[in-house]
Amino acid sequence: MASRQKILFLILSAVLISFAVFFSVRYRLVRIGKLEVIDSEVCAILEKAADSLKVYSSSVRNTSLFVTTTENSICFDEDFPSALNLSLETTGYVKVKGINVFLDRLILEDGVPVAFSKTKKLTLFPVLSISGYFHDVNRCWKKDESFGETKVNGYFKYSDGQWNESTWEETLGEQEKKEEEQWQREHPDTLDFKSAIPSTFVEKYDSLTSKNFETFLKEWEQWSAKMSSISKDSLLNTILTKVYSEYSSNKEIDSCAFLSFSDNIEIRRYQGKANDYPANQEDVWQDRDEYWEYMMKASERYCYVPSINSDKEILYISPRIQRLLSLYIGGVCESEEDDFMDYEKWTKINEDRLSQLRRLIHVDRGHWGGYWHFKTMPIVFSIYLFEDGYVVDMRTSWCSGETVFYPFDPSKEKVVQSSWIE
Repeated sequence: MASRQKILFLILSAVLISFAVFFSVRYRLVRIGKLEVIDSEVCAILEKAADSLKVYSSSVRNTSLFVTTTENSICFDEDFPSALNLSLETTGYVKVKGINVFLDRLILEDGVPVAFSKTKKLTLFPVLSISGYFHDVNRCWKKDESFGETKVNGYFKYSDGQWNESTWEETLGEQEKKEEEQWQREHPDTLDFKSAIPSTFVEKYDSLTSKNFETFLKEWEQWSAKMSSISKDSLLNTILTKVYSEYSSNKEIDSCAFLSFSDNIEIRRYQGKANDYPANQEDVWQDRDEYWEYMMKASERYCYVPSINSDKEILYISPRIQRLLSLYIGGVCESEEDDFMDYEKWTKINEDRLSQLRRLIHVDRGHWGGYWHFKTMPIVFSIYLFEDGYVVDMRTSWCSGETVFYPFDPSKEKVVQSSWIE
């Protein structure tokens, strides 16, 4: 009997330990401060949102609303959970009509009435350990894959002594713009990415038509020939030739009359070996402060007109040429201000012009729609030179890209440092 109890005890212990390990690996508990809404207008806004949310929820207890703030606005939207971090000490929550309302930052000040006050009470909330984001909390509670979709959106800005309905552009968009401008001021980049030889010939073309395209093409060829004449670095051209020979499709290249390249790529030279620097470029790019510091460590940094050893002529693509070609074949927004994600604003694709252009250069539709790729794949963005090799950052197809290290030692193989897909 004792032996049987011992076995049951061991089984129970194993189950409890397994559960504890599973919970600790998958979930973590985060203490969040309790808040109180002390601004009557803000309270009314949140109550209305809570009422709207109840309509879409079968269980109020398992529903949450996610709110963010700027210096003069409060906003709630289904996209916020992916950006809110529960580990922040400033994060708090308040119950409004039975709905848990979480806030990511509380900076309502500088002329804006204080909307929330914090109490001493802290509440434990379970969070999926994968990322620690709010959407994981909501996913736990709602038992679905909606990732925090609240089905209620709201943007409210404080001005002239009261809260008024607003837009993303005037609230979060305005805040993002300020933060971006501040970051750019603190992290200057003096490298000029303009064409080495300005493509002044495009200024006469407001648009391309069937009547003026041949004239445009001749002037484009002439300008590109001048650009090619200054691409004389044998090492860089050899590197580019090797990359294109490995990643380009012969079928795609042979079917086009010209190669088509960016009007410039970034070149950096570093002292020391590649291992002296971050091995995984993707990790660096995810932190732009770290990426900026890495970029500034280059002993030399400049723009280069790319070229390869080929019998085919190269046509170079500047931003203005890219825009003219896009509008020429259609399938894009007519105005720069239009949202290319709005399908109703896209023009129709002119299939005849598309076929005509594809006989000249590589043309591929962008993954997200609303734009085109006109450059021969792979599209090389930059080359970083080290003492023991070089790193090439490139787009390899309409939807993917890689960062690859090539050692100078021919006995060693290349290393794909990172890759991405859209």
